[in-house]
Amino acid sequence: MKRTHRQLWALAYAAIALAELTGEWLVYRPLVVVFKPLLMPTLILGFLFFSRNHRSFWQLAIAGALVASTAGDILLLGGETHFIAGLAAFFAAQIGYILAFGYRSGWLGGHLSERPLAGLPTAICLSVYWMFLEPYLPPALRIPVGLYALALGTMVLAAYNLRHRITAEAWPALMTGAVLFLVSDSLIAWNKFAHPLPGAGVAIMATYITAQWLLTTGALKTLLVSGPKPQK
Repeated sequence: MKRTHRQLWALAYAAIALAELTGEWLVYRPLVVVFKPLLMPTLILGFLFFSRNHRSFWQLAIAGALVASTAGDILLLGGETHFIAGLAAFFAAQIGYILAFGYRSGWLGGHLSERPLAGLPTAICLSVYWMFLEPYLPPALRIPVGLYALALGTMVLAAYNLRHRITAEAWPALMTGAVLFLVSDSLIAWNKFAHPLPGAGVAIMATYITAQWLLTTGALKTLLVSGPKPQK
């Protein structure tokens, strides 16, 4: 991967992100509508270009997660009428990441198979958060939102499970990206269903934009350094 090409990719993503975040900050919807749908396609194009010589299930699953995220971003611009469809698209994105991470860790192997209690803090935090959020959810949304929360938490644990299964350079990016994705969606849920948060749009998108960049670049580093096959 030539450094200049990688820098151009990062610059393009940063420019689109800055425009989108400016729209969030100014509450100027036209900027958001134009630039938000461009975020994930920019990541997809770069990821597929730089990983073109490393075709694998990992590449396919990561790209699929980004495609589903693109659909989710576009659908959620439609407001309440498209919320369930947007949630379903992001559920598919989480499944894509889970499948990629599970494939790389050897499905039943990985760090958590050796230290299962290491995942307990994440499970406890999610359970406590759900306990506070659930009373605010409309009855019709409790199951869909609950299933999505389960998928999101599983994605974070699947990323953690990759510890020592991928390089020390790639794992922190993937893990941080997974956690930031969790933070972003937690902010969305609390802002939408419980209590409006000041500056929520900027905080939600800043964490989401960073999360997807870290997940994508961490996945790319894994391919370029370790190759397409799971490490044993």
